[in-house]
Amino acid sequence: MTTHTTETDEPFDEDDDFDEVIKAIVTSEEHLDEIQVPDQLMAEIKKSLVIEKEVTTSHRKMNEIVARINQSHYFKFVKSIMMKMKDLVKLVDDGDGPITKGIPEKSMNDFQRHVHVYSISPEYRLKCMLLFELENSLSDEHFIICYKVLESIKLYTLKQKVELIQATASRVPQRFVTDTSKARIRYVAGYCVAKLRKKYQKHQKSNLFSKTKEGQASYQESKSMCSLLNLLKEDEQFLKENSSQPDSLVDIEQKQGLKHGLTNVTDSFYTFFLALTNEFLGLVGNENFIKHGKDLFAHCSGEVNNNKKLTELFSTLVENRISEENHQQFDESDDKENKSYMLNVKNMYRELTEKYLSVLMAQFRRDVKSSLKIEKKMAHRKQIKVSSANESCKGVASKRMRKDSTERCSTTKEFSELEVQPSTSSEVQPSTSSEVQPSTSADDQPSTSEDQTSKSQSSLETHPPSVSDYVDIDDEETCQKCFREVNDQLIQCDSCNSWFHRKCAGLKNNKLWKKCSKPNAKWFCSQCK
Repeated sequence: MTTHTTETDEPFDEDDDFDEVIKAIVTSEEHLDEIQVPDQLMAEIKKSLVIEKEVTTSHRKMNEIVARINQSHYFKFVKSIMMKMKDLVKLVDDGDGPITKGIPEKSMNDFQRHVHVYSISPEYRLKCMLLFELENSLSDEHFIICYKVLESIKLYTLKQKVELIQATASRVPQRFVTDTSKARIRYVAGYCVAKLRKKYQKHQKSNLFSKTKEGQASYQESKSMCSLLNLLKEDEQFLKENSSQPDSLVDIEQKQGLKHGLTNVTDSFYTFFLALTNEFLGLVGNENFIKHGKDLFAHCSGEVNNNKKLTELFSTLVENRISEENHQQFDESDDKENKSYMLNVKNMYRELTEKYLSVLMAQFRRDVKSSLKIEKKMAHRKQIKVSSANESCKGVASKRMRKDSTERCSTTKEFSELEVQPSTSSEVQPSTSSEVQPSTSADDQPSTSEDQTSKSQSSLETHPPSVSDYVDIDDEETCQKCFREVNDQLIQCDSCNSWFHRKCAGLKNNKLWKKCSKPNAKWFCSQCK
């Protein structure tokens, strides 16, 4: 386990450290009045401090300490810790501003590390002493209580940060009804009416010869519902000639078969389904999507059922349709003022809207998945660009390594094949001139090349090539795990471009090391996996 020493780990009895701690505490106390502690946070802290089931003596001592704690000192301590957490939580932001797509793992690790460093700092310990200044002595239970307060404030701060990120991350764009989608609305409305009508026709046939009271009641209810659902239908040829929305018939015409068996709704009920669609699109916004999540359909269904405007519009359309001359064949036993009639209208409204919303929700789910898939694909492309750039740099280094190693091998082979040529004369011929001339004969040159060959070969034998000879590494580069200077056995992460020792990277196995150290191999550190 590697240890990381910081400035706060130094002895506390030094005068400089003591002055800095006092200065930090005094500076923080000047801004404590500006900090407002939410009631929710105080409730969470109180819940974490109180131990309901006392199992050990330490639990009993902690409850006694919490019971006699000074409230003014307690609020002051909570405000100071909250101020510190607000400063530390800024570490989870990007350099260009607040993040919008989640907290990176590296930023979260930095935040947790700084919180730990603060929890063992002299400043924090002195604040704990000031919290319990009325106590005769401080025990481990006192510091456990302080740490619980710190942990509760830390979790609350992170929770607020996550909620802020979710609110700003608009993954679900606002949707509107377009001209092209109007034809689909009419087609889906006819589909829902046909499905519901088929359901009650099946119930009516199954209870046609039933002699029980329940069977007869189910038969009458199914018959009434089928009659009500028939009010929503309209003939296709009549709509083509008299419809005020001819563009809305395009989808049905394209999907219509030879028998022309698809159901068409009237223009009046088409306007109802259009209003229902607009209401649904307003309910599936980004805010409700984040708030309700997988319960979004239940929320939308409840809102639509409780919408008085839509309910009154549907009831009015049904009554107007009944009063038309073309529908006098409606069962006269169902009086408008009858409670059973009103109940059937409400049931039809509820089932019809629920069926229609289920189709819209399925389409909404597909749209969200496709948009998230596109975002993921774009992020993957961005990552490929970054990794390809890293691989290009790494490929240049690997090519340089292979080139240098090839040259060294060829040089060594040439040196081994060289033979020392004997000199033709054992003695140097004296010069005829009075001045001594340097020897430039060809007989003296082999000896010089032989010396150079022996020196180069000896240097190759005594100093074998290392990774640092091939890859350019900064002198200030350190291992990101042990924070020591890198040596010959090192490896670089393909994601964050950080260097690690072979031992620190967990590559002690020779086979694994050879596999990961290949030029085209990819290796990722524990933080980037």
